[in-house]
Amino acid sequence: MDATASEQFKRQLGLTFQPQGAAPAVALVKVEPQPIGFILLFQGPARPVLPEGMYEFAVEDGTAHIFHIMPIHTPMPGHQDYQAVFN
Repeated sequence: MDATASEQFKRQLGLTFQPQGAAPAVALVKVEPQPIGFILLFQGPARPVLPEGMYEFAVEDGTAHIFHIMPIHTPMPGHQDYQAVFN
């Protein structure tokens, strides 16, 4: 994905991404630029944890995306963090 994709995700900050056929929904909380690509950071409920894998996400703004998401270490209780890496 290119810089245009990164900008699209920046416009979706705070929106809910619902994985098709799976729960829970996650919210996009940050788009981190990298030297090559970018990382999307999401927050979801503490339980159940969404397993690592490829998902099709329906976004509350009517768009859809397919990408790989993985749970990451979450030091604060009460939620679970996830990331998707694009390069």
